Amino acid sequence: MLEPERLFRTIPGIGPKLASRLHEELEAETLEQLEAAAHDGRLEQATGIGPRRASAIRAALNDRLGRRRIRTTVHADQPPVRMLLAVDASYRRRAAAGTLRKIAPKRFNPAGEAWLPILHEDRGKWRFTALFSNTAKAHELGKTRDWVLLYFHTETSPESQAPSSRSPAGR
Repeated sequence: MLEPERLFRTIPGIGPKLASRLHEELEAETLEQLEAAAHDGRLEQATGIGPRRASAIRAALNDRLGRRRIRTTVHADQPPVRMLLAVDASYRRRAAAGTLRKIAPKRFNPAGEAWLPILHEDRGKWRFTALFSNTAKAHELGKTRDWVLLYFHTETSPESQAPSSRSPAGR
């Protein structure tokens, strides 16, 4: 594992001195912690950081830490839409009831607490994973429980992501 200053220098626009200041002033050890500071306003309070530099660092962190896009090409073998909607409904119902295991996402979770409900569910030959969106935009808008991400695969097909769905209340 890289020391924080060295790790921060991998972000364009952050040199050795700024990396050291960010580590000290923000008490950030990881890119995820630096990203949280970039989105909650603490980054712009650090010495040597103005709005333009903060914006550039936010964009670079988003590019680096954003989940790699999974191919959404249409494969011949996909679950039917009604099945995707049923998994979405099951996830929302069970998340609201508090019956799902919760994970501690690395992004936007400075306390490291397990708050994000996750569902793993098999339906026929399909294996699904469902969770709420944990993106910068969802946090910025206060909509972390509006968008559900659905991933699916079979033993013979690669993982794909279904288009995200939004709660009816969020529309």
